[in-house]
Amino acid sequence: MPQHLAAPPALTPHDAVAIIGAGMSGLACAHLLAQQGVTVSLFDKARGPGGRMSSKGRPAATLDLGAQAFTVRNADFAQQLAQWQDAGCVAPWPTCTYQASASGWQTHDDGQLRYTGAPRMSALTRYLIDAIALHTHTALLSEPRIVALEAGGGWRMAFERRCRKPSWGLQPRRHHRWRYAQPAKPNGQGYLYSQQGIALCGDSWKGSRVEAAWLSGNGLGRALIGRSV
Repeated sequence: MPQHLAAPPALTPHDAVAIIGAGMSGLACAHLLAQQGVTVSLFDKARGPGGRMSSKGRPAATLDLGAQAFTVRNADFAQQLAQWQDAGCVAPWPTCTYQASASGWQTHDDGQLRYTGAPRMSALTRYLIDAIALHTHTALLSEPRIVALEAGGGWRMAFERRCRKPSWGLQPRRHHRWRYAQPAKPNGQGYLYSQQGIALCGDSWKGSRVEAAWLSGNGLGRALIGRSV
């Protein structure tokens, strides 16, 4: 897989972009492009935005189905977090952490600040969607699946291979299985771009953290509008 590809041409308000997947990476890219006047259409197979940051409401409670909280290490992400806090869609994670021991569960403080959507994780993703056109219950079916970019800028096609570890989210009376939750080998490049006008981003490129997903999508968005990254 190539480590460097030609930079994408800068988009203008006259351009239109389709983004498949309304998780954090897709939303971060879409939000940035929409702020620059680019027409964006989002497509997702679920009934709403969020991906592994989605929530499910029940009469007695609301459950976060994927990430319950996230941490901040990157300066750009910290700056974005401050804006989200000012908007009221993110708040510090109030729950103590616990660690199992021979004598039972003990409170554990690793000194790491954590944050979550307010009042639920999906509040952040719904804030990012804003007025962007979102088409739900829309699945992209491709066989074989696209798995890599060739050096010439074209797509190298191959059948899907299970290269990530599954994880689980809890729903009332049943389990929700996230089939692709952790990349086995993150690619630090952040995103990939094809000269055919197709790009890939997501936490599979930088690591399975909310911050990594945002950095990937935001980095691609910045590249598409011609900013330095």
